[in-house]
Amino acid sequence: MIDDMTKVKDVVKVLLTRYEEMRNNDELLILEVNEMYGFAKKVKHMKYGVGYFIPEHLVRKRKLIKFESIRRVRQKLQEENPELRPDEKTYRARHKEAENMRKFIK
Repeated sequence: MIDDMTKVKDVVKVLLTRYEEMRNNDELLILEVNEMYGFAKKVKHMKYGVGYFIPEHLVRKRKLIKFESIRRVRQKLQEENPELRPDEKTYRARHKEAENMRKFIK
């Protein structure tokens, strides 16, 4: 399990380094990570452009990389590596929103 997480961490780091749009888009990051592991397939459609196909049997057998694991790895990497964060304005807004939510919950 730990070995798998190390691999996921490496994949997420590569994707965040190469593609800035994934730094602020967990859904796209999740699809790309699963595509790199061979669980999702990138397909092109003449009318709709590029999309992703995830076979139902992989979903039923729970073979996909856990979405929450990918999100947590991304969050930790961005915490440790400021260069992997989205633009500063978005980053500050997200943290301000989180702080307001913590105050609201108390």
